[in-house]
Amino acid sequence: MKNLITILLLIAGLQSCDYATSNVQTLYTSDCGVSWKLIKAGESIPKAIGMCSYKVTIPDYPMQGESKFKTAFKDRVLANVEVTYDYEITDGILFISEAKYLGKSNTASEDQTNSSSAYETAENSVIDKRIKEVARELLIAEDITDFSQSDFEDRLLTAVNKLLQSKGVKLNFLSFVPIPD
Repeated sequence: MKNLITILLLIAGLQSCDYATSNVQTLYTSDCGVSWKLIKAGESIPKAIGMCSYKVTIPDYPMQGESKFKTAFKDRVLANVEVTYDYEITDGILFISEAKYLGKSNTASEDQTNSSSAYETAENSVIDKRIKEVARELLIAEDITDFSQSDFEDRLLTAVNKLLQSKGVKLNFLSFVPIPD
C-alpha cells in the first residue's frame, strides 16, 4: 500500500501542470518560435517536449519608457528631445514577432519575472525607433518659435500609435520636451 501511494504521488508530480497567470500574456511555441499560441489566464500551459517547445511571458500591464535624441526643426534649428511615455503590449504574438530575441529559448522572458533589460531593449527597437522616425518627419516643418508642445504631442501620439498597431503595442500617453541646442 505504501509503495502504491508513493507511485501515485510520483505520477501526479510528473503530470502537474503550469497555468497561465493574470497580468502577463503567456505565449507557447512547439516549433522554435515559428508559430505562437496565446494561453489565456487560468489555462494550463502545455508541457515542453523537446528543445523547440517553450513558453514566453510578456507583461500585460502598462509600462513606462523614455527616449532622448537630437533632431532638427524648420530651418535646421537643432534641439535635444526628451520623450517619456506609457505603453501597453496589446498583442503579444505581434510584439514577439517584432522583438524576436524575447522569443528565444532559455532567455529571461521564459520566466515570469522577466528581465527588465530585455524589455528596455524591446522599447528601444520597437517603440523608440518609431517615435524618433515620426518626430523627425513632423518636426522638419515645425517652427520652434511658435511650437505648440501639446498640439504636437497629440499629433505625434496618433501617428506613432498608427505605426505601432501592427507591432502589437499602444502608447497611452507621451510627453515630448524639446530643449534647443
